[in-house]
Amino acid sequence: MLSIGPRVAMFDTPVTITVERLRPGQKVTISAQVEHVGGKLESFAFLTADNHGCLDLRRDSSQGGTYEGVHPMGLFTTLQQSANQRSGLPLVPRNIDKPMQYRFSLINGHGFHESASTIDTVLVERHFMHSEVDRHQIEVGRIRGALFLPKLRADDVKLPGIIDIFGMGGGLTEHRGALLASKGFAVLSLAYYNFRDLPTNLDEVDLNYFEGAIDWLTSQPYVMDRIGFIGTSLGSMIAIHCGIRFPKLKAVVGINGFHGLTVFAPLTCNGVPLPTVGGNLDDVQYTDVGVSYSSFVGNIEVPEDSVLQIETCPADTNWLLISATDDRNMCSSKSAKLLEQRLISAGKGNQIRVLHMNNAGHLLDPPFIPHCASSYSKIYDTYMAWGGEKHAHALGQDLMWRSVIDFFATNIGAPLKLPDNDLYKSSFLKSSL
Repeated sequence: MLSIGPRVAMFDTPVTITVERLRPGQKVTISAQVEHVGGKLESFAFLTADNHGCLDLRRDSSQGGTYEGVHPMGLFTTLQQSANQRSGLPLVPRNIDKPMQYRFSLINGHGFHESASTIDTVLVERHFMHSEVDRHQIEVGRIRGALFLPKLRADDVKLPGIIDIFGMGGGLTEHRGALLASKGFAVLSLAYYNFRDLPTNLDEVDLNYFEGAIDWLTSQPYVMDRIGFIGTSLGSMIAIHCGIRFPKLKAVVGINGFHGLTVFAPLTCNGVPLPTVGGNLDDVQYTDVGVSYSSFVGNIEVPEDSVLQIETCPADTNWLLISATDDRNMCSSKSAKLLEQRLISAGKGNQIRVLHMNNAGHLLDPPFIPHCASSYSKIYDTYMAWGGEKHAHALGQDLMWRSVIDFFATNIGAPLKLPDNDLYKSSFLKSSL
């Protein structure tokens, strides 16, 4: 009676959720559960069958639960931590080569109570890696990361390459790189601190490390000489610094960054400290869900010699800056506008596109990763507020993802068209359900 299709798909693929053979007007709950390294997430929607005893989440409105209204993927995008679990643990995919399994249940009545009975259960698998993509652990010289490479069918094929980094959390984050590779790019998910034998402090991170990664990736026989770079938060500022300095980068994406470096990120370039700026700690806001740094960062007066000199970039380097208007961690919209204006004033306005995601929060991820308003930060040893309205955030992630893929395809080369996915040899098909 509960139907979800496709049951096995890439993580960024939307699904349809329908129900048949209910009584006309029957009240039911559809719930979703998924387990990850941080624990268990769940979502649910209260629904009423139509006159034919049917439901379709593309048209039917949830009357309550973790969301209300018509949101076809709402059971994915509004997943939240289950009861009796430690708060502040967002969905962060770790085992990229394994799918995430979601359990959907159709329950009689609205809500969960002792007399409620489960009518039907369906398992769904969501994959980060296309079946035609291989993952390679990279330890070359100082470079540490994971290379996601589509399987090549001819020796002379060259792929557009991308380097992918994240922010101050450090470590190695791979899910975005795996998904980009599944679109036909060669992607190096790059760690730069707090990973294995890499530095443990940001003042030990030098831009020449990223230059080395760029040189290594472009030297591979299967990668074009035009590559891209994508970074989030601090990763955005690093991506911009690299795009200014290293001409092999032809397409740079910065997501929710700042127009300078703060004292919290004292990076160097060839051993020389890069300019940093500090602010007034009285501008830090302490909210019910966590610490918000957006006003603190937004009120910093950045002197000219500390602003990212984006206008000095090569004439063939293109930029996509993405900001969330409800970013509670950075003043990302202000920074994106300022950097755009610097390029326009230098006569390079045709090299940049800026996207402002209305009411989205700081943690912009590929589609259908659930919105996270706050989470615990080991770096700051406190809960951080990220911002965002859950449905606007989901729309922003979808637009961001489509824009990023199109931007890279336009500026570094069309990705390889992968053959049909062979995901149906998946583990859940062995389930007894």
